[in-house]
Parts: sequence; structure tokens; C-alpha cells
Amino acid sequence: MKLITYYSYYGSMADPLDALHDQAKSGVDAILCRIRLCADNVPVVYKDPSVAQLCLREERVDELTYREIDALMQLGSRRILTLDRLFDGYCGDVPVILHFRGFHPEAEIIQRTALSPRFLFASDSVQQIRFVAEAYPGCGTVGFASHIPVAEEMIGAGARAVCLYGREITQYQKDRIPKESDRCGIWFDVNREPAGGIDSLMASVREFGGSGIAVSPEWIR
Repeated sequence: MKLITYYSYYGSMADPLDALHDQAKSGVDAILCRIRLCADNVPVVYKDPSVAQLCLREERVDELTYREIDALMQLGSRRILTLDRLFDGYCGDVPVILHFRGFHPEAEIIQRTALSPRFLFASDSVQQIRFVAEAYPGCGTVGFASHIPVAEEMIGAGARAVCLYGREITQYQKDRIPKESDRCGIWFDVNREPAGGIDSLMASVREFGGSGIAVSPEWIR
């Protein structure tokens, strides 16, 4: 059973790359980073589509420049992590899943992701999964899907794993979940803290034929 956690910025004064390395030492199997594109085409690590968690403003990440977002982060004595810095500076022992949201990454970004054993390429797009799986057969690709038919398409496109999101685990029909094979694992993205704890959650996922969970890092601290 794979334990995947979202990248989380611990401590107001921590360097974002240091925080990522600390998270890599927390006993998880992988770290999930959502990559979004700023208005000036700078890719950054940022989970939410808007900056509402930083301040009372409601702008989307793609409506602000990198410098504008970084300035908002600095109000809380923090800095935003760019994808370039992540590529150049990450040296942890667990892979980082780069989930590209809201944009199609350029060929250079795909290549840097695919050729490094430290990174896995992730997307909501069947077309992107197929392209990367065919162009870079050795690259680990992860598909994100909220519906079973899309998950099945991603498996057919060559995804090494598919993460189901957007619903409670029990809302999926057990007999419809794609069966795990040696080539593809089935993960669940869990956005609500389980009442019975991580062990109980893992047992439920295993019962449904899953092989991994993506959770908030605060739940396992």
C-alpha cells in the first residue's frame, strides 16, 4: 500500500525546498506537488487554484505573476517554490509526483520530468498520459480521474497508476473499480480526514482493490 502526501509548507520560516526534503524523510512513499502556471508563464508548486488561503484576495494563480504571488507569500515569511528550483534542488529519496493542473507543460518540462528518477509525470489528460508514456517508456506516469471510464482510458494509455478523486471511497462501485495489475496501481485521493485514522483508511482502500492513498501530511504527523 502506497502512502502519498501532498506537499505541505511546514513552519512559517522554513525554506520551501527544505520543507520538501523534511517531508521526504517522514516515512511516505511519494510526495504529490500540484504545478500551476502563473500569469507570466512561471510554473510554481501550489495546491489550490486561487490565492485565497494566503490572503483575502480571490485571484487565481494564473491571474497573478510569479512576483505578485511570491510577495503575498512573503507577508507570512514564506516563499513560493518554482518548478525550476524543484528540478534543480530536490535530492530526496522518495519520488515527487508532478501533477500539472490547468495547462499543458512544454516539451522541455516533460523531458526533465521523464528523464529524472526523482519525478513522476501526472495529469488529468488521457492525451498527455498517452504522449508521455509513448515518448518516454521508462517514465512513471500517474493519471488523475474522477470517473471510472476515464481511469480505464488512462490505464489503456499507459499510466503506471491512476488516482481516483472527487468522491468518497464508498461512493465508487466496488465491482467497477479497475483491477490492479502489475503495471498499474489504483490510488484514492482522500480529502476528508478519516475518523478511524490512516490504518482504517488503508484497510478500506485495500478492500476496494486499491493500492495507495493520497492524503494531507498533517494526518500522519
